[in-house]
Amino acid sequence: MFARLLIALTVSIALPSFVHGEEPLRFLTIPIMGTVGSDCTPDGVDNALLLAVAGNEEVDAVLIEIDALDGSIAAGRSIAESIRKVPSRIRTIAVVRNAGGAALPVLNACSTWIVLDSTPTMVDDGEGRRTTRRAGPDRRVLRTLAPLATRAETMKNELETLRRAMVESIPDSLDDAVVQARTALAGALCDPELDLRIGDGLEAVPALGRRDGGGDEGRVRIRTSRQGPGISGTQLQATGLGVIAMEGIDPLAAALGVEAVESLGDPGVLLVVDAADESFSERGRINSRIDAMIGALDSADSLVAAMPWTLARARLSLPTSERLRGNFPMEHVDGRWIISSDFRPAWIAACKDSIRRWSGVIEIDASVVSILKRATELRRELGDTNPGIKEDDRYSSALAVFDERVTRLLTVPEAWASEVEEAGRTISMIESWQETPPGPDA
Repeated sequence: MFARLLIALTVSIALPSFVHGEEPLRFLTIPIMGTVGSDCTPDGVDNALLLAVAGNEEVDAVLIEIDALDGSIAAGRSIAESIRKVPSRIRTIAVVRNAGGAALPVLNACSTWIVLDSTPTMVDDGEGRRTTRRAGPDRRVLRTLAPLATRAETMKNELETLRRAMVESIPDSLDDAVVQARTALAGALCDPELDLRIGDGLEAVPALGRRDGGGDEGRVRIRTSRQGPGISGTQLQATGLGVIAMEGIDPLAAALGVEAVESLGDPGVLLVVDAADESFSERGRINSRIDAMIGALDSADSLVAAMPWTLARARLSLPTSERLRGNFPMEHVDGRWIISSDFRPAWIAACKDSIRRWSGVIEIDASVVSILKRATELRRELGDTNPGIKEDDRYSSALAVFDERVTRLLTVPEAWASEVEEAGRTISMIESWQETPPGPDA
């Protein structure tokens, strides 16, 4: 990547100071946790935000609690857009435990950032197990966490997609200085060739600077390039973009600059969780249908592959074939040649075995026709579904694979129609042989 340098003006980017009043700041909580797009869906967040703004004059703020490191950038962008549409009378406050990847646009859509002083995190205990420990403000609270890529160009495109999503999520209502600072942060997080430059105090807007080989000490430069890219809570506070606060109601009020805050409960949490559960169930139904649909074709393919040998074994099983006819000696009785009574049981057993093998030919044909009918029905049902963002690629790929394979398979039953007719005729003939074996006098 080409290194870039963005020179910024020196202006204040301190958090907006809120007016102190007698009434507490009332807020609803909306969680952005787990995998963005799955554990927290755009529909779920949108419903929760509607609850906050739809005629509810008691709500002063929406608290977006973020603890998410992966997911769909498209879902993150969609959630961010919903947050940006919240009326200006309602404050959007991000309380960050950890944010990465698809959660970064969601963070950028909030007008105020508060970083929790500590949060539980899973670490190795040195004995091959994972244990929970508290991570303090020096943890990397914002991390790029780009998706896996095997080509440099792919990685470059992924990072640019994330950067654009972050920049486009910044609220228009913010001061120019804050917009510049967040834009610079987005650039640094999405380009490992860049770092952030800041002044000695909180009066300087963070600016992009080319990565160099200098040391990490001092506050002149935040070396995001050496952190994943990423930035710690302490470093983020040094930029003036956010403040660190302990967990709890009183520390939250102090961080927001208000006398008191009051939670109006967490119905937003329930809506987000319900939407995620519904989305999970729907994805489960879609995935189950995809597996059944492709599995049906696998079964049909297996049966088609089995048909040539099944037919060959059926023909070889004819008791009158050169291979088997010596097993049934004949006697001349009352002017006719008949199978010796000593070998009649063996003859009947051979007839039954041959009928079973020829029936296999008919059963394969009937099974393939039935399976293809069921698979086609599943394909039709899937065509009417609306998969979630994370499932769209799998859904489209499954339909493309199915359509290509089923086109070939649908021609198979017609191609072996003559063999199926042969099986039917042969079964009828062998059934008659059980009572009246063929002979030279017939």
